[in-house]
Amino acid sequence: MVRAVNFGTVVPVPAIPGQEEALAKVFTELQAKAVAEPEVYQWYASKVIGTSEFVVLDTFSTTEEREAHFKGALPKTLLGHGGNLIAAAPNHAEILTEILAYKINKAGDDVKTGLTTGVKATFTAKPEKKEVVRKFLIDALPLAEAEIGTISWYALHWPGTDKFGIMDFFSNDEAREAHLSGPIAAALVASVEELLAGPPDIVKLEVVSAKVDL
Repeated sequence: MVRAVNFGTVVPVPAIPGQEEALAKVFTELQAKAVAEPEVYQWYASKVIGTSEFVVLDTFSTTEEREAHFKGALPKTLLGHGGNLIAAAPNHAEILTEILAYKINKAGDDVKTGLTTGVKATFTAKPEKKEVVRKFLIDALPLAEAEIGTISWYALHWPGTDKFGIMDFFSNDEAREAHLSGPIAAALVASVEELLAGPPDIVKLEVVSAKVDL
């Protein structure tokens, strides 16, 4: 049975232009540190396709575990590359999320746990529709579970804001594209005018390394 994950961080890590390959190598090496941290249940390091930006999603059961992670070796090692490989440090207050619903599986045992690609979608609810959007994401879980090609799927909310998101991961591009043309994406797009302040920001990801504990 999958352990409960209730909290996460979504950390943008912009590479200095020209240093993308070097930063990807750092993320590959950091996978071992993620594996060594029992507080971190899942950890995904990905590059936003077509940009110099990377993004890290990690998940925790409690806020105490998340705080312990912040004091650990992994973030300290990563931030140690600021100025050499990383263009800007993340804003701590803007990376904290709560996890509303999730589907978690593994596709392999390599440094990417069998994953190759992903999607990050973020969107802002109209203030008066915030609870409706929250329920929409929670209710979308059975649809994600029915998508055989969707290996892992997370519905997210940034506490204290109207910002929500979905991050999901796949073992191949075909599964990713099937998801993007599937019922969750269709329902999200159909709800834009009624529920959201604007269209969702959707980017495709190349998975660099990952840890998935079930």
